[in-house]
Amino acid sequence: MAGLSKEEIIMTSNDNAITLTTHRVLQKTSELNKEILLKDIVSQEVVKKQHRYYKILSLLFGIPTIILFFLYLSKSSPFDRTGDNETATLIVIPLILTIISVYLLLTTHEKFLKIAGRFNEIEFTLKDLNESSLNKFLNRLTVESDNRKRED
Repeated sequence: MAGLSKEEIIMTSNDNAITLTTHRVLQKTSELNKEILLKDIVSQEVVKKQHRYYKILSLLFGIPTIILFFLYLSKSSPFDRTGDNETATLIVIPLILTIISVYLLLTTHEKFLKIAGRFNEIEFTLKDLNESSLNKFLNRLTVESDNRKRED
């Protein structure tokens, strides 16, 4: 660790949560304080994750919609099939809510950068980072990591 005395900051994020130095990647937030030595980096990848609450909404709206639909189709249906608007509304509204929640589930993703080291990993959101800044960060990370690995 004597080499860390010559450590210099190369890049920091706008919110100072992520710092790339000549020897480490640091993640400092109110909940976390992680670091990975550049020589220990095994991989880095951009990961897309779906929002969990859209999954829950899709299930909450989808299950009742399916149940109501099968109840409506069953021969011993409690629904009056004489063209009553209340019955149609009872099925159409959950169906519309299900379609909207499934659409949002399939179209909204949040991107994360996951950096894995030998002993731990750092994962942070890329929602406020444009593509050129991400590429610049990944290039510098790769170059500095390769430099540290060659030193050992």
